[in-house]
Amino acid sequence: MDVQDARDMRQALTRIQSDYNEMPELKLTERQARRLWNLPEGLCGAALTALVAAGYLVRARDGAFLRRHDRPVAIDVVQALIMTT
Repeated sequence: MDVQDARDMRQALTRIQSDYNEMPELKLTERQARRLWNLPEGLCGAALTALVAAGYLVRARDGAFLRRHDRPVAIDVVQALIMTT
């Protein structure tokens, strides 16, 4: 991942987490997420997948992404993910 890709990923992660924090009941498919945040398909998919892997989001049976409510996120998910990019 080059510097621009890492920057784009950080911005996408920050934006997605921010909106899910502001609207905890937000439920979006990947297509809806791409349109809402105006992200390229690959970047959006990678960011959503990273947030699921981090335990911040879950993927519903219908494929939509929602924020996990069963346990609090103890760390700033975006910061943890940024450190790995």
